[in-house]
Amino acid sequence: MIKRWGPGFDMTALAAYQMLAGGVALLLISGFTEHPYFTISIKSVSVLLWLAIFCSIIQFSIWFYLLRSGDAAKTSSFLFLAPFFGVLSSWLLLGEQVKWYALVGGVFICIGIFLVNWENKAKRFIEI
Repeated sequence: MIKRWGPGFDMTALAAYQMLAGGVALLLISGFTEHPYFTISIKSVSVLLWLAIFCSIIQFSIWFYLLRSGDAAKTSSFLFLAPFFGVLSSWLLLGEQVKWYALVGGVFICIGIFLVNWENKAKRFIEI
């Protein structure tokens, strides 16, 4: 849908509306299911800013640009990196321990993305 109708919209605004809609929905649900609290510290504010700016605004702007300018199927394969980068971010920002199997999973994700996006020279030769 973004590839078809997205060029008529500002990608930054589109990402902002998408995040706003998701945030409002999660806020409403969390009012019934969570006990909210927020401890203000350098670490908590840094993590919040990191998530808001880099993991939401910039990431979605790049994502929409790639969908608009590239092959949607190949671009979508990179979504599998999101959980892996979440694990790496928690290690980097929060000091959480990363288990060996998470790293092995990351290697398998990278291999899978490579295989999806790799164009075999023999296949290109046949198409010519």
